Amino acid sequence: MSDNIISENFSKNKLGRPRVHSKERLEIYKKMWPEIRSERGLIEIEFMINAYKVIKREYESDKIKNVWCEYYIDPKGIYVFHKSILAALGRCCEQDILDLGHLVAEEKLPASNAIKFIRRNRRFCVNE
Repeated sequence: MSDNIISENFSKNKLGRPRVHSKERLEIYKKMWPEIRSERGLIEIEFMINAYKVIKREYESDKIKNVWCEYYIDPKGIYVFHKSILAALGRCCEQDILDLGHLVAEEKLPASNAIKFIRRNRRFCVNE
């Protein structure tokens, strides 16, 4: 056999998984969080921001009914709490972010347990 033979399954056009996260957005996050050096860390930030937006919107709709959102959101708007849990929630569809986020906040689970709980119970939803 020759070393020049290429498998029939080989495709010159196939370069791996398609990029889901835009490079431009990751560059913006890199400027906002210079302490995060890896692309994986910047992607975690993007997931965190997505979950934060969903929970913030829910909180703003009825602050008394949705007091559980304060587990993640500072009512004064200064801090973001439980960033690693928000990043795990950011991988879920919008309804799961609210449902699982509410359960985690009510139970006040430690981050490692909360992330395991989210991974076990999230549904795979079509991007909204």
